[in-house]
Amino acid sequence: MEYGIVDATQIPIQRPKKQKKSYSGKRKSHTFKVQALIHYRNQKF
Repeated sequence: MEYGIVDATQIPIQRPKKQKKSYSGKRKSHTFKVQALIHYRNQKF
């Protein structure tokens, strides 16, 4: 069985033309959402 670490963050961006998908109600701003999985043994994405 393999294991890894999952982490996610939101990076603030300027207001895009199509704002529905990028608006974060939690942060009350437009954000780019990023999620990463890192393998525990070789530390690669």
